[in-house]
Formats: sequence, C-alpha cells, structure tokens
Amino acid sequence: MANPLTFGIDVSHWQGAIDCTSLKNAGVTFSFAKATDMQDPEGTVGDYADPTFAVNYAGAKSIQAYSGAFHFVREGFSGKDQADFFLSVYAPKKGDLLPSIDVEIVPDKPADFVVILRDLVTEISKAIGGKAPMIYTQPSKWEAIGNPVGFENCPLWVVDVNSPNQPILPPTWNHFAFWQYKNDNNFHGIEGVDFDYFNGVVSDISKFCY
Repeated sequence: MANPLTFGIDVSHWQGAIDCTSLKNAGVTFSFAKATDMQDPEGTVGDYADPTFAVNYAGAKSIQAYSGAFHFVREGFSGKDQADFFLSVYAPKKGDLLPSIDVEIVPDKPADFVVILRDLVTEISKAIGGKAPMIYTQPSKWEAIGNPVGFENCPLWVVDVNSPNQPILPPTWNHFAFWQYKNDNNFHGIEGVDFDYFNGVVSDISKFCY
C-alpha cells in the first residue's frame, strides 16, 4: 500500500516574496525556498543569492511549516566553493528540512559535474552533522550526468509532473522523500508556485530534518 502524501510547496525569486499567512489554512505543511545559484536570472555567471530567500524561509517558519533551503548547482565552480557560498547565505538550523541540491542542468562535461556534485554533498554534509543533503532532480536530468551511483544516501526530491499516482525515479534510488508533482500553479495569490508531496505523514517529515 502506498504511503499517504503530505502537501507542501517550493518557491524562489520567480514567485517573489510570499505572504505565508494565507498558506496556513491552505494545508501547506512544508516549504523549500531557493537560497543560491551560480547564475542570476539574466544569465550572468557568478554568486547569486535569491533576494526573496530570507522572507520566504522565515515566512514558512512563521506558520509552523517545515522550512528548508536549496542551492542550484552548476558546472564551472568547485563543489567546495558552491557549498561555501550556499552556507554563507543559509545557516542550517535544527529542525529545518535537510538542505537540498537542485540538479537540473545538462552539463557540457558530465563526469566533471559529478565530481562537483560529490564534493558539494560532502561539504554540505559537514555542516549538518554528517547527514546527507537532499538531491532534487528528475530522471532525464540524472541520466544526462550518467546516472551516477554513490548518492543513494541523499534523500531524493524527485520531479515528475506527468505521473498521476507515483513518480518515476532515477535508477540510483528506489525510494523518494519528496515529489514535485505539479509546477507553475497560481495558489492563494502566488503565481507560478510548485506543488510538492512528502512521502508520508506530517509527523515523519522530521526524519528528513537537520
């Protein structure tokens, strides 16, 4: 029998700073907010801190929702440099959702990108007491980097907006923790928000927290 699914959202600068008070009665139990990227929305390469992160991260906490942060990983920068930048913007706190790494580019050099990703996982893990960060990806993007193994300890936040009942997983994993099942929704005044499920009941979310 499939686990119950618990509703939440993920947001970034594309949705703007969100008034989370309207979300409490809408059943939002968790929220992931984008913290950092290595490229700004105009395509300029370099450290980019999402200007809405602080408000969106704090807003989820204000409605007693689980709150977390993610970094968009890119090639061209070492894993350590990306981790250092991410952790300079976001300081993980006990009770937060595990930090997440957004893997959705198709890199020019997949093998080099996997090295960056491994180093990024290692460095973030050091900051959260040895726990593994989550990885956000979809099967096609994971395949684009060679379906690497060795990331099985990282909880999977999978993207699949086409499967109605259960998501299709990259072959590295046989279980998912979170599932982005619908994107670009208008929701309580928020335009373009992504919908997510946690694979379990609310009380189990703490197992995927720092």
